[in-house]
Amino acid sequence: MYDFLKTKMRFGALLLAVLAVGGLLAGCAAQPTEVDALVLAQPKLNPDLNARPSPVVVRLFQLKGLNAFQAADYFSLVEHPEALGPELLSSEELLVRPDEALRIKRPILPGATYFAAVAAFRDVDRSRWRVDGQVENVTAIKIPLIGYERKPAMALRIDLADSNLQISSPADVALLDVAQESARIKQAAAKQATASNVSAKTREFIASAANAAVDKAVSAAEDKAKDALLSKLPGVN
Repeated sequence: MYDFLKTKMRFGALLLAVLAVGGLLAGCAAQPTEVDALVLAQPKLNPDLNARPSPVVVRLFQLKGLNAFQAADYFSLVEHPEALGPELLSSEELLVRPDEALRIKRPILPGATYFAAVAAFRDVDRSRWRVDGQVENVTAIKIPLIGYERKPAMALRIDLADSNLQISSPADVALLDVAQESARIKQAAAKQATASNVSAKTREFIASAANAAVDKAVSAAEDKAKDALLSKLPGVN
């Protein structure tokens, strides 16, 4: 499976992120039953020796605990996730391409307390962590769970840029919608600039101006979504 990555990974890098998702706040009105995840890859994802972007394999986990995950090596996590034993509830593998936006929804399995993501990047010098037989530098982020009147879903965002992996949990899935639409508009603007019969410098200016306009609109939309979320909470005017 993905043999072309095996040799690379012996000299490559392993990046991980872990997100705590369950049992974190007592007295919550509801626990999320579904994860709504957005995977966003930048255009210059996973550059090779010639600076050409390339796909990267990302594996997602739902876990009861972290002990086995932290002790496992890369190939165990990717090829034999069952080696994690009873701490493992589920795992799946995604092949993420440069400048791609993937939206996936999965049920949160009973007993799950962590989401984890592992990405294999080619360039060891541009990666934050390296494969050394042990998985290190695992960051756990505790997210307070907020109950909603509607059936709750947990928002999960995974960002892939160059040789870097980040994972976060926005306050509401509406923020994922904003980010996904932003990515779509930027992709369309980049394609239009590339197709235009103008100089490279002009194309770069068009793309930059479009991105700036999108970022401004996205910031305003995010603020609006956050205000709408806060208005649902008791005691917030």
